[in-house]
Amino acid sequence: MAEPETAPGMEADWRRVSPVAAMDFLVVMVRQGFFQALPALAVAFVSAYQSDSFPFGLVVAGLVFLLLLALAWSVLSYLRFGYRLFPERIEVRKGVIHRETLKLAFDRIQNVSVYEPFYMRPFGMAVVGIDTAGSSGKEIRLPGIELEKARRLRQELVLAVEGEAHVDARPVEADAPDDGRHNARGEVLLRLSRRDVVIAGLTANFMLWAAIAFATVMGSGDTADNVISWLINRLNLMDVVDALREAGGQWLLGLVVLIMVCVAMLILPLISVIGALFRYDGYTLSVDGDRFRCASGLLSRHDNSVRTHKIQAVAWKQNAIALLLGRINLHLRQASAGSGQEAANQLGVKTQRTFQVPSLHPGEAVALTARFLPDCRAGEIRWTGVDRRAFMLVNAGWVLAPFVIALVALSLLVHPVFLFALVLLVALVLVITHRCWKQSGWAVNGDHGMIRQGFIGSSTTLFPLAKVQRIDLVQTPLQARRGLAHLVVHLASHTVTMHWMRHADAERFRDLAIERAERARQAWF
Repeated sequence: MAEPETAPGMEADWRRVSPVAAMDFLVVMVRQGFFQALPALAVAFVSAYQSDSFPFGLVVAGLVFLLLLALAWSVLSYLRFGYRLFPERIEVRKGVIHRETLKLAFDRIQNVSVYEPFYMRPFGMAVVGIDTAGSSGKEIRLPGIELEKARRLRQELVLAVEGEAHVDARPVEADAPDDGRHNARGEVLLRLSRRDVVIAGLTANFMLWAAIAFATVMGSGDTADNVISWLINRLNLMDVVDALREAGGQWLLGLVVLIMVCVAMLILPLISVIGALFRYDGYTLSVDGDRFRCASGLLSRHDNSVRTHKIQAVAWKQNAIALLLGRINLHLRQASAGSGQEAANQLGVKTQRTFQVPSLHPGEAVALTARFLPDCRAGEIRWTGVDRRAFMLVNAGWVLAPFVIALVALSLLVHPVFLFALVLLVALVLVITHRCWKQSGWAVNGDHGMIRQGFIGSSTTLFPLAKVQRIDLVQTPLQARRGLAHLVVHLASHTVTMHWMRHADAERFRDLAIERAERARQAWF
């Protein structure tokens, strides 16, 4: 089939990227390979520690060989990479052994972003990321493009998506100085100070997951014993303990231990804050017409955008620390929730970075939500709860059942003191389950639906009812007898579930969503 004729400013010939792109291919490959090989590396480390004659030189030689192989593969990836533009689509060819050509129609594009990795900024290069509607990950990544050319390419693609003619004379967007309220990118809605960025780091869930991972590793007896023994022998801790006892007795030893525990507890927040500074430093949110843009980053600059009608939902994230500090993190959910510039792969699972607005005061969150979802009155929500008896009985029952059996058996076979532990466990689980029940709720306010869940903090999803693709009412036989149901709301970006609703409420919610969708007749992306 003959190729369509090209439009002004759009070439039919394959375009090459800068040789700097080979560096990007290498970084992405190493980053993905490291996380995928992490379990094997952990096993190798433990084996090396327990082996008396571990071939260290052979391991180093193997690592050097793998690095040279990755370098060669990255160069070949650059040589085999190209892209070209047509009036209706963009095509990308890539692959070293397995050749692949991606064809992406403009009407499927969700976002076009420009990302400046720290290793490309000295060369004035950037990565153009293109997200598509309905994809589980980014579709196209164009590394090694000059920054101004990348901005013009984004502008061309955005104009093509919006159905406008390409105008080469149109000025390229630049980071021009502004008056504090408006700049070259439109009206400035928000600027985060360094203090706000630090708070964003403290309210991230990184600390929780890192603590869980550390506890999991240390929870395995052999690993914990080996690590502790290694630390004691390596740092001569027993000699230090004896010296402290001689100098100040048990009081001085206890004080030093307390200080060390406090320092260890500060490490995770410090790492999280440093990560937030690298990601959100200089964060600016602006709006130009119906397009929102955020730019941030200390070493690597992230420049993302989203149009109002492509926002499927706004999620309010507030963990325990955010609740204590009175802050809310906003996540904008789109049909393709990624920004198109990240290729992170953690433990073999592809992840994406959503359009985020972190560290907001409640009033700011309400005001910005009204901008992202027009007519959404997030500050006037009247929540309706779910059935407490069913929620408490089922959730507490599933958690307690195995522990009750185990502790009762231990109390009969070992010692009655385990019955006391059982009472404490039941009380704790009931308190936590009751708190989760109080945090669960749903609401309909005008043309928008809201669903909230959580424990100490909360996760609240706000979405236009007209954007709902499908609603399922799920009932078990016991739920049907009690007149209850699970409400499953399917959006183009994700699925959100409200458990243990009254069946009449779930039906009313479903009927409202269907009526709003039929009345609005809006495209979902």
